[in-house]
Amino acid sequence: MGNKKYIMCSGLAFADEEDMEMLHEYAKEGWIFERLRFGVLYELHRKQPQNRIYSYDSNAVKKKDKDDYLAMFEESGWHLVGQWSRDIRFFWAEAGTPALHSDAKVLGNQYRGLFWGALLVW
Repeated sequence: MGNKKYIMCSGLAFADEEDMEMLHEYAKEGWIFERLRFGVLYELHRKQPQNRIYSYDSNAVKKKDKDDYLAMFEESGWHLVGQWSRDIRFFWAEAGTPALHSDAKVLGNQYRGLFWGALLVW
């Protein structure tokens, strides 16, 4: 078996929690999420098993604010996996780290943007 594989994304607007849990399970088996390809494929690389959890953020961030934005997540234990498109960034943290987002307003804005983006694609 190779050191890289691709898993289909279920759609962040529709099944984000399930996808993030799936990536967590793969990480425990040694398949670590590295990036999203073409908006539909999770690229996983074979490494040592890790108990990582994953999340994402789809809030718009101005270029001048990007360093502060990323530092805020790092200080909370969340590390950047990578960015797909202009506003979607994926993060990982050790299992047990508090959720990336817990504010209902932030979550609502995130889902609203993904929903409208998904409608435009269809």
